[in-house]
Amino acid sequence: MLTTARVNGMPNNSSTYSVLSSIFGSMFYLGGTIGPSIAGIFDQHFGFQWSTSVEGFIAFGHAILLSAFTLFERVFQRNKGNYKLLDQEEE
Repeated sequence: MLTTARVNGMPNNSSTYSVLSSIFGSMFYLGGTIGPSIAGIFDQHFGFQWSTSVEGFIAFGHAILLSAFTLFERVFQRNKGNYKLLDQEEE
């Protein structure tokens, strides 16, 4: 998230770190709240075996989407040179 934010023009300072940390934390805890709730609803209506299968397919689909996004961002992005510049700055 930090590299993407820096490539898209956000400054490298503590306000950027705090915004990204807040976004990450809120999404993490939102998933920790919604996930078990949906799992309980699935378990109640479809049974344990089907609900865990559905949750597994959702996790697999998420992994596919995340991989596709990462590939798109790294390979097909127009400003590939910006990542190289950021890596050189960190060295």
